[in-house]
Parts: sequence; structure tokens; C-alpha cells
Amino acid sequence: MTAPPVGASWVDCVVDCMTTDPSGIFAKISEDENTVKTIELGTQVGEICERSGYNAVYKDPGQIVYTIMLAVKVYKSPYNHYFYYMRDMSGAWVVEVEGQYGCGRVVTAYRVDCDYECHNIPCTILEKWVLCDNFTLVWSGLQPTVVWT
Repeated sequence: MTAPPVGASWVDCVVDCMTTDPSGIFAKISEDENTVKTIELGTQVGEICERSGYNAVYKDPGQIVYTIMLAVKVYKSPYNHYFYYMRDMSGAWVVEVEGQYGCGRVVTAYRVDCDYECHNIPCTILEKWVLCDNFTLVWSGLQPTVVWT
């Protein structure tokens, strides 16, 4: 794919320049050429739904910033990658970040266009992460509402 992005363009600095990670896990998150290559490759290989999800980010890389800034949940994988999850009117979005000591790098990002299953039972991507992939919820922006009486 050689067409330029339709929406916002690729950025070097996702968090720290003008935005913050709402979870507080990373002080700085960046993209690099490997991020772009991984997402571009995702548009060309895999199931149609996977290619579609990667293509949505490839056409609008600004979605990476939005997904991190508007994340409602962050999960940690057994291999110490963080998965930022966000929903908007066009669907669910995921940004995978690796890193430590407050500095992270976007590994990949995609819109969730596929159906998932765990132990042959249909499930959401979040259920798959927890039940099949052993992910741990490390942050949730969904805070309970306090009612004063």
C-alpha cells in the first residue's frame, strides 16, 4: 500500500508531546518505522476482517492517538505488552504498546473487525484476552459514579 493516509498522519510522539496517557502507565509513547511497517503488513495478510481492521488505522493513523487518549481499559499480556482499548461510533479500537520505565513504543494498532471465540464459544475480544490469552486488566477509566446522599 503506497497511498498516503486519508485522515491524520503518522506521528513520532504519541504521548508526551501534547497528550497524556490517561492510565499513567507511560510518560512517553512513540511510533517508529516498525510500527508503520507492521500495520501496513497487517493490511495485506491474514483474514479479511484483520486486514480491514489494520486498513482502518493505516488510512487514519491519528486513530492511534485517539485510542490511547480515550482508552477505557488497558490490559497487560503475559509477555508484558499493554493493550489500550477504546470504543467509538465506528467500532472498537486496540493499540498495542511495549516498553518499560515510563517509555513505550506502539507495536501495532487496529480496529476490531473480527469475531472471536474462546474454547469454541463466541466472545468479545476482551473476553478472549482474559479467558484464553491470560491478559490482566491493569487500568479501567470506567469509574463508578459517586452518589451523595
